[in-house]
Amino acid sequence: MDSQNQIVIEIPFITPSLNEFYANANPYFRSSLVKRLKNDVQWFLLSKGFKQKSFPFGKSKVDIFVTVCFADKKHRDVDNYFPKPLIDALKGFLIVDDDDRYVNSCSVQIRLGCGEKKTVLQISKV
Repeated sequence: MDSQNQIVIEIPFITPSLNEFYANANPYFRSSLVKRLKNDVQWFLLSKGFKQKSFPFGKSKVDIFVTVCFADKKHRDVDNYFPKPLIDALKGFLIVDDDDRYVNSCSVQIRLGCGEKKTVLQISKV
């Protein structure tokens, strides 16, 4: 935790792109991707000392800023990395829920040429 009002977490992977979600029309395939992502994110949070239902900001509203970092400099569509499955994985750990009672805003940016693939989450108390 960086401070009382902000958490920054570097997750050592990125979420599947929307192209990956919709490459296969089978809804069970998409569902398995989401379940695997949720499991991976929650295991990562546990490994970093976060506990289920820890809710560092209680029931306060938060702003969530997601930076998707790529090792290379290949251009990508920003809207292809919408963080919904990632934010869903935070529910029950860092945020109570992802509706408008608890999340004020959510935004995403892409950074290229980072030398590694990772996702940086910045969660700030409003």
